[in-house]
Amino acid sequence: MHRWRYQAINGVAVVVIMALAVAGRPTAVYVFGDSILDVGNNNHLPGAGVPRADHPYYGVDFPGGARPTGRWSNGYNLADLVAMAMGFKRSPPAYLRLVVRGLRGVNYASAGAGILDSTFAGTNIPLSKQVRNFGVTRAQMVTNLGATTANDLLSKSLFLIAIGTNDMAAFAATQQQQQQSGDVAAFYSSLISNYSATITELYGMGARKLGVVNVGQIGCAPLERAQSPTGACAAGTNALAAGFDDALRSLLERLVSGDDQQQHCLRGLAYSLGDLYGLMQTTITDPGAAGLSNVDDACCGGGGLSGCLPNSTLCGDRRRYLFWDYGHPTQRGAEIIASAFYDGPARFTTPVNLKQLVSAVAVYTTYNQLATMGCLNNVGLVTLLVVAVASNNAAAEVPAVYVLGDSTVDVGNNNYLPGDFPRADHPYYGVDFPGGGRPTGRWSNGYNLADFVVGFRRSPPAYLSLTGASSKSRRRHIREGLGGNPGKYIPLSQQLRYFGATRAEMVATLGASAATELLSSSLFLISIGTNDIGVFVAAQRQQISSSSPTTRPRPASSPPLTCPASSPTTPPPSLLAIVNVGMIGCAPWARLQSPTGECAAAANELAGGFNAALLRFLVESSSRLRGLGYSVGDLHGLMQATMASPSPAGFGLRNVDSACCGGGRLGAQSGCWPNSTTLCVDRRRYLFWDSSGHPTQRAAQIIASAFYDGQAQFTAPVNFKHLVLRSA
Repeated sequence: MHRWRYQAINGVAVVVIMALAVAGRPTAVYVFGDSILDVGNNNHLPGAGVPRADHPYYGVDFPGGARPTGRWSNGYNLADLVAMAMGFKRSPPAYLRLVVRGLRGVNYASAGAGILDSTFAGTNIPLSKQVRNFGVTRAQMVTNLGATTANDLLSKSLFLIAIGTNDMAAFAATQQQQQQSGDVAAFYSSLISNYSATITELYGMGARKLGVVNVGQIGCAPLERAQSPTGACAAGTNALAAGFDDALRSLLERLVSGDDQQQHCLRGLAYSLGDLYGLMQTTITDPGAAGLSNVDDACCGGGGLSGCLPNSTLCGDRRRYLFWDYGHPTQRGAEIIASAFYDGPARFTTPVNLKQLVSAVAVYTTYNQLATMGCLNNVGLVTLLVVAVASNNAAAEVPAVYVLGDSTVDVGNNNYLPGDFPRADHPYYGVDFPGGGRPTGRWSNGYNLADFVVGFRRSPPAYLSLTGASSKSRRRHIREGLGGNPGKYIPLSQQLRYFGATRAEMVATLGASAATELLSSSLFLISIGTNDIGVFVAAQRQQISSSSPTTRPRPASSPPLTCPASSPTTPPPSLLAIVNVGMIGCAPWARLQSPTGECAAAANELAGGFNAALLRFLVESSSRLRGLGYSVGDLHGLMQATMASPSPAGFGLRNVDSACCGGGRLGAQSGCWPNSTTLCVDRRRYLFWDSSGHPTQRAAQIIASAFYDGQAQFTAPVNFKHLVLRSA
């Protein structure tokens, strides 16, 4: 165990960070849900109406004999593959199969089960009963191990939950039979209330790590497509599932962060939410990218609505089909899902993937004024999640993250500046932020780039919010006096002075040696330069309009940059994660200058020239500053690629030119304000949040994923993940 202690700048709040070592894999896996996870519980239920996968051709590809096992698949299912990805040789056994000790985990899932007890009642084990069964397992563990050991084991275990599909199907079927539109809001409320009670009950019995899977595009299952003469997906059923998924995501966010009254917060709870809906949508749109050729039909089935029976017709290549029967994935489909949720692209999991969740390091931070960071008890204890990067079972921890830059990483410093400053302190900023949809100072509808890159439950707090751990603001310049509005921001030079004050307090508390060691293994995230380019372009445009002589800038001939000499007494920070300047000429405000909405080529060229000079400078600096490591995230290149292929088959976006929150043409003729704004319908499909060009929460997630552990084309010389591994 490692401990670092230092005193915050105001001399009042004391931070204590304890990085707790976690084993290479979770102690056990406990599984709850429906047929996507069931490994045979229904085989042990009495009654003719119980749905069972106990006959061919179920299990035709299952290892060790090609026999039906109760899994609704031709082989392994999602529960098996997630468990094996985490290092287990096999999936936890079915609860009803035999008496199990529970030390490796237990599978309680039941085909046909719902969140509501009334869903297909009498033919399955509903979620509430599954949780009670877990209670029996836990009681046995406490008897055998003692309460302390049992609780410790459970706190490190993964609780995997996938349920809700049958509730949607039952509700939709009832509406169709009655030929009426039911109260969907009341239906969602009932589901979320039961889901919340389930999680709270599991938490009370020791659960701390939840792997939750939302409801997929059930309207695209063969059973639903068969209802359409053209084989099209059932849009209404998909919409029902999507609405529930939104409510589920909000519930999880509230449970870990608390609502505005700091109620219903489960301290220490961490989760990963797998977006099965989004993954299915992407896979169905571009099946070839996942190695599939058929995403419409059941591999095992017959005409009409017949199921998978011994007399069914099997497809030729089972690894090319998404669906095994009328609604369950093939083993190959389950592999695609498990891979995406365990350690796949960040676009399909939030806030972390399963691998990051099970490798998590608990960090406890004590502040007496940190109410905005999460759930507080009477003494101000906040539990945050820090993701440890694992390599060959050795976790590499970053003790701290220091963030400097502009509005792409500002988490609220400008809110504390007096006078007329640019602030994101009004709606609709923060409309999707967890814990009430409130403006936080982030220039986004929710989280921003700093939040996602840092990997904390939240970013380090704004420096000016409590004179503490992070310094950044919206409007600032690399060079003071570069025009603009002096005094309307905290320039980079002042941010560095704030950091100097932080460092001085650390030295006074820890001693110079310990403080230097901590800082040398900390990550310094820097994103700045956009405003300098913007101000320069605006000045050039103004000179042209006033007929003043001007020369178009030539980025290729930028002046040489001088590398600082290293100092033996002031070692440089070892880990720099730097984001270059994006294609600012493609922001909505820049496109608005063109009658056709085209990007401003000159602004993009200027940014490109600066980026090239920045990279040269870093290469030269790293050769002179011993021990300096850096990673440059190519925001310019990533934006170019995103705009070239924004669709779900590319980055999951549909609109890359307009502001989601704005008014008029391209959403850029007015700012993001409650009285002059039209919000876009699907905020997860937009690249830009406002007219200034700030990314939406979804776009920030794409950017962070690309820079942290994405393709090599968007980072140089290494990605952020490899940079962090240097501190191991």
